[in-house]
Amino acid sequence: MLEFSYDALPGRIVFGRGAARQRLAGEVDRLGSSRLLLIATASEEAKARELLTPVADRIVATFAGVRPHVPVAVAEAARAMAAEVGADAVLSVGGGSTTGTAKALST
Repeated sequence: MLEFSYDALPGRIVFGRGAARQRLAGEVDRLGSSRLLLIATASEEAKARELLTPVADRIVATFAGVRPHVPVAVAEAARAMAAEVGADAVLSVGGGSTTGTAKALST
């Protein structure tokens, strides 16, 4: 399998087998982040935490209130949680609604 990193402002893609377990901690370090808000549905949280073992000590809270089409109330609740726990980065693990929730925090 081809492994690569791709930088495109404002994003960065790190791709490869085992990349989350092997390279995520370094990517979080590169961003200078130490207080991560994990966004994952309740049904995906256990798998997400297993996957994120290398940065487990940096996850300060989990937002599991993900809903399809990211209602404004969900985005506001996620933003409130991020502020409450002093998160300096958001890490999303899951599908489209989970990713959409994480993206809603940036607006």
